Amino acid sequence: MPKLAASALWYLKNKDFSVIPIKEDNSKKPYVKWEKFQEEQPDEEQLKRWWTDWPSANIGLITGKHTNLTVLDFDWQKMNPEQKQQAESTLPTVFTPIAYTPHGGEHRYFTYSPEVPHKVDVYPFVDCRNDGGYIIAPPSRIPDGEYQWYDRAKINQTQLREVPKEYINIIKEYINKYSSYIEGEATNWLHEATNGYNKIQKGKRDDTLFHIANSLSKTRLPIEEVQYILRLIGLYCCEPAFPQKEIEAKIQSALMRSAKKDLGIAEEVRQWVWATRGYFAATNMHKELQLATRLDIRAANAELQRLCKRDEIERHPNKNGIYRLRDRNVEGINFLDAEIETVNIQFPFGLENMVEIMPGNIIVVAGTPNSGKTAWLLNLIADNMDKYDIHYFNSEMGEGELAKRLRNFEDIEIENWTFNAWERSEGFADVIKPGKGVINIIDFLEIYRDFYEVGGLLAEIHSKLAGAVAIVAIQKNFNVGVGLGGMRSLEKPRLYLAMENGKMTITKAKNWKGDQNPNGKTIHFKLAKGCKFIEVDEWSIEP
Repeated sequence: MPKLAASALWYLKNKDFSVIPIKEDNSKKPYVKWEKFQEEQPDEEQLKRWWTDWPSANIGLITGKHTNLTVLDFDWQKMNPEQKQQAESTLPTVFTPIAYTPHGGEHRYFTYSPEVPHKVDVYPFVDCRNDGGYIIAPPSRIPDGEYQWYDRAKINQTQLREVPKEYINIIKEYINKYSSYIEGEATNWLHEATNGYNKIQKGKRDDTLFHIANSLSKTRLPIEEVQYILRLIGLYCCEPAFPQKEIEAKIQSALMRSAKKDLGIAEEVRQWVWATRGYFAATNMHKELQLATRLDIRAANAELQRLCKRDEIERHPNKNGIYRLRDRNVEGINFLDAEIETVNIQFPFGLENMVEIMPGNIIVVAGTPNSGKTAWLLNLIADNMDKYDIHYFNSEMGEGELAKRLRNFEDIEIENWTFNAWERSEGFADVIKPGKGVINIIDFLEIYRDFYEVGGLLAEIHSKLAGAVAIVAIQKNFNVGVGLGGMRSLEKPRLYLAMENGKMTITKAKNWKGDQNPNGKTIHFKLAKGCKFIEVDEWSIEP
């Protein structure tokens, strides 16, 4: 049975989901009338017929009460740092099923929550699929890419969990604030436009309603809200009532007028932005373009948001109202003449027999306090210092403590340690030693707040390697598969290890050595004299 058909059948039989076939294009529309499957599930024969008719159809899972499924769609790349921090701090520390989307987002699967509405923007750059909706599930593929389960949170290995209460509260607060804004704006416009609800007489209705529609369009209210307000005014504030069929014409005319003016401002904004270099302030742009009115400034800011969505500019990670033109100049990759040799690092526990490391790779060792991270790194130095130029950056130990730790290695005299040791606690990207044949070890990447920054710090280190390898130790909490920084810390590393309670787990390994998948394998150990690892068992998948 083809992969997609087999997966669709698995979702139905093993998860009791209501499954529908979805078109493979970017429309993401169902092939069938799907509404009835919100209350009933297709049977196996129906699924087989669908995937016989459309063998490459994607897999849609209906969300809501009937299938006990609520899915939150996170667009992490578009969130500002504050939004990321608030979102990450309220998500569960234990995994719920997580799928990566082709556009760099995440679908997090939870048990059904009636408290979360089915709508877009339940929080900035977070959508919810719930009653009345559906989600596209792995291994579906659209022209932009494939939906994939995160290795450590596959739906066939991970239980669905409840949406965290803290996150539900954040969503409610955000929606209530937005709804209050809409209600307040609508009331103000209705009152102002009708002069305290005095009737608009025939002969003035046409011009007055166009003026109201034009004014409302400039507030950037959703079109549905504009329609609702104008219908109320037409029915109850006009003498006689204004024909409802003409309301839509007024709205479209107002929108076209507003868009025509905004188009001119938008073009000025684009030309100004494209002529800048480095970060710029929106307020400086307003001043230089001589935007004097509140509405003109709003139109200019709207264009900045559109440029952000198209990834032509990006927001400053820490400062509001500051942007940067993205540098689109890239160097070509000459893969035809590229060297494909691996870096033959010898690891504790024989990891080199399962994974391959390439020049320019980052390795992360995430461990709980006193789990043996430093001992593991010192063993790696001992096994490789005769082959590589190793630079060890340490943020905790002074000279005496490091010397004491090294003297615990009974088979190596202190004068025979031939690596470079440096004291450093931050700004590692500034001191990384680049080039092939170099190993940089960071013990450890200290961060005590704004954990979302870990991904950015690792990316900065990665950009400076130029063929060198970096091995970075970070802290992690107990019983969590990833370190501080959560999913952000998984983006750049090609090998990601987790240590705690006498065991090490391979959280992520992108380059396998051989045909065996090492992801998820665990080994147990004992640590003697603070430096000697004693393997208790072999690498295996824990039950």
